[in-house]
Amino acid sequence: MKKISLLALSLLMLLWLTPALAQMTVNGKVIDADDKKPVEQVSVSINLKGVGTATNTAGLFTLIIPAGNSKDSLKISSIGYQTQSIAIANLKKGEQLNITLKINTTQLSEVTIAYYDADKIIQKAIASIPNNFINYRHVLRGFYRLYTYNTQDPLQLSEAVFDVYNFGYGDPHADLFRLEKARSEKNARDFNAVEVSQKPNSIFELDIINHLHASGFLTTYGLTRHTFKVNGIVDMQGYRAYEIAFREIDGAVEGTYRGKLYVDVKTNAFIHFDFGLSPANLRSL
Repeated sequence: MKKISLLALSLLMLLWLTPALAQMTVNGKVIDADDKKPVEQVSVSINLKGVGTATNTAGLFTLIIPAGNSKDSLKISSIGYQTQSIAIANLKKGEQLNITLKINTTQLSEVTIAYYDADKIIQKAIASIPNNFINYRHVLRGFYRLYTYNTQDPLQLSEAVFDVYNFGYGDPHADLFRLEKARSEKNARDFNAVEVSQKPNSIFELDIINHLHASGFLTTYGLTRHTFKVNGIVDMQGYRAYEIAFREIDGAVEGTYRGKLYVDVKTNAFIHFDFGLSPANLRSL
């Protein structure tokens, strides 16, 4: 059996439209203030609304903003740089933004050891989802790319553009998926019968906030099968956030995970997830 490596799975989720409301498309480029070179993987998002994008290798980005967020602000952040905010009300439709990021020279303050109740923080974050994320109906446009290879030999390339109709975070309705266009190329000689099960609509499960029931560790049952510990307060994408590490409890195997999640200190909003299957769960597959 050939060993398959997944090189890239990129997802660009852009807020595409909201019913009966106008929208604004903002394009821009982010560069380093010192060397003037483009900065990639910079987070450009509607502040605390769970919608945004990231710059590509050329430092470019595109974000579609609904009129319902006209009173919010854009947050531009990247590790090692000073975070910037831009009032959406000051932007013009079709405007090209040229953003310069400065190196963050702020020294970390002395660490104070304190106790935080991880379970209570997580429960507050779950309860605050309707307030911290877009809670009206909207459509997300996504771009999907999956590239598989064996050592240096390409095996398969799949790409797709799709729309996801979201009823609002916190709404129990399931997302609706519509495929706009797609293509797939396969190296028939080397690929043989190997198939990769990842499909564009499986991206749904990566939206942890909107699919807590499928997360495996934030469901009522999942919370009882994992232990959670606050490592401290860190800077995450320009926010002061609780860094919470989690792992399976002793004896739990199936459906268990290990990783970290980050919760904004001020608003109790989930900011970032970094996790994978637990070693025991992997061995059981």
